[in-house]
Amino acid sequence: MKILFLHLCLVVLVTLSVSCAKSVLEPGSGSSDSDSDSDSDSDTDTDTDSDSDTDTDSDTDSDTDTDTDSDTDTDTDTDTDTDTDTDTDTDTGTDTGTDTGTDTGTDTGTDTGTGTLVCIDFDGSSAPSTFSSTTALSTAYSGLGVTFSGPSVGSGGAILNEAGGFGVSGHSSPNFVAFNSGAPLSGGGIPIGPETIQFTTPATSVSVWVAASSGGTVTMTAYNGVGGVVDTDTGSLSSSVTEYQTAGAGIDHVVLQTTVAVWVFDDLCFVN
Repeated sequence: MKILFLHLCLVVLVTLSVSCAKSVLEPGSGSSDSDSDSDSDSDTDTDTDSDSDTDTDSDTDSDTDTDTDSDTDTDTDTDTDTDTDTDTDTDTGTDTGTDTGTDTGTDTGTDTGTGTLVCIDFDGSSAPSTFSSTTALSTAYSGLGVTFSGPSVGSGGAILNEAGGFGVSGHSSPNFVAFNSGAPLSGGGIPIGPETIQFTTPATSVSVWVAASSGGTVTMTAYNGVGGVVDTDTGSLSSSVTEYQTAGAGIDHVVLQTTVAVWVFDDLCFVN
């Protein structure tokens, strides 16, 4: 703007100077005045507006979101199982039987109950070697809580000496209970089975040794007081005695039955 103003002033000065010079140099023409004014105004206005607007907007948005989730689960499970099993089996049984013989047999029976163990080897007295010299075994051991009977009155096994020639071994000497369906007893009975062994007090286990020189099979069945079967044992017979046994609660009696005519049993044991 200052430059423009100076320029305008310079133009005015130049114009005034020219006008003054012309007045001096022009001659007069007598008394006639001739004024000739020539004004030439040349105004040159130059406006230059230069607006330079520079807007610099700098927006800086800095958003910082910090989410911190800290979940801490602490579970402690403590399972403690303590199983303590204590099994105590005490056999307080008392053998109150009176064994007056010599027991040379081997008793492999198992006492499975708490009670009185009674064993009978039939060797406590002298016995004949023939059926015609004796009668069927019946109540000779009733004092020990057991009686014997055959299928009819006066029949059943009889105690004989091993000298009778039955051809068996492994029993306790010298006696056993013998059977022979073809040999009559002194009282007219027949030494024939099946043989029933009856207990005064219910038994929990019963064992007996059985043999037959001719082979065959034997079945030992235990019954309760109302005739129900408690247990059964069966097997083959040989000339060497084999043990058969039954067990269970409330055994009222056992029945021995074979498939042969001549056979023996010995060394009866029971718990009651």
